[in-house]
Amino acid sequence: MSAPDGGFDSGNGTDSVAPSSTESSADSPVTNPQADNPAWNPVLEGMPEVFANRARPHLRQWDDNYRQRETELRELKEKYSPYEPYLTVDPEAIQYGLGLVGRLQQDPMAVYNALNEHVRQLGLLKDDQSANGNATDPNAVN
Repeated sequence: MSAPDGGFDSGNGTDSVAPSSTESSADSPVTNPQADNPAWNPVLEGMPEVFANRARPHLRQWDDNYRQRETELRELKEKYSPYEPYLTVDPEAIQYGLGLVGRLQQDPMAVYNALNEHVRQLGLLKDDQSANGNATDPNAVN
């Protein structure tokens, strides 16, 4: 919408597009140490400087948000990089393995007896042998 003086009416009660003296100095590239991102050129070229000055803070915020997300992604990748070799492993197999390790820590003899029984059922051991070749009594001392 045009303002009576030919400027742009922003709808906020001001009839002119001329920035205030504090706005132009705060957003000017001369006083702002942050340089423009070259990726902004297609957006800013051909844009009147007064509008470009108003757009720059928003573009900087977009860049800052992108850099923050990029940093978060890099940290997340670093955090989970030790697990990369297991990406192709079935999650159920991992859960089973962790359960087995937990059971070994809680009751190693129960795991030994169950494994011994399983090996017998497969026919790999005779009834009078244990997994280590001794008598079937797992509590027997060598």
